[in-house]
Amino acid sequence: MQNMMEFNFLVGKKTFITLLDMLNGYWSIPIEDSSKHLTGFRTHRGQYQWNVLPFGLGNAAATYQRAMSKVAQTVSDFACAYIDDLAIFSDTWEEHINHLKEIFKRLEHFNFSVNLGKCEFARQKVKYLGHVIGSGRHSPDKERIKAIQNLQAPTSKKQLRSALRLCNFYRQYIPNFAKIALLLTELTKKKVPNEIPWSKEAENAFKELKTALCGITELWN
Repeated sequence: MQNMMEFNFLVGKKTFITLLDMLNGYWSIPIEDSSKHLTGFRTHRGQYQWNVLPFGLGNAAATYQRAMSKVAQTVSDFACAYIDDLAIFSDTWEEHINHLKEIFKRLEHFNFSVNLGKCEFARQKVKYLGHVIGSGRHSPDKERIKAIQNLQAPTSKKQLRSALRLCNFYRQYIPNFAKIALLLTELTKKKVPNEIPWSKEAENAFKELKTALCGITELWN
């Protein structure tokens, strides 16, 4: 499976983008008879077992991803699947219509249905995997940037790691990200107490990182 940024650049450079959301996608995947007993459970009404893939199994997400990847396997030049998102992307309107027809045929073949209320059709700009992409441009999702802007200064290594993970998601937009975040990264190391010593230098680095992220503009593919 490609990483998120590869998907974003692949999809975002196109003019027309459709995002399809599957309807009860897990339940579209049957369980082999030899494995059904492994999903058994008991209630006051009796014993039951699943005939289709349920949520919550340890390998359910990976199994679902493999099934969705099969849908896009032979059409990867205009479609890709990332967990529950199936993106179809094209240069022209005529191409896009033909691509959609092909995808719907494949979805029917693999027994998947779409949730029309959550689909977006033939958009020139969409929110996809934490970014806003389309027509050769991409930028961070403004709601996520707002969440970064509202971050309070962390008081523990756990809080700091969480904040850095959130910021790191958009590091490709920030020149010298590693340099700006260096002091903060040092504070997450094992030798540092769990209640981190929050110095003025750390506060300045934290503010600089948030300011850089909140000042991001659109980038071109």
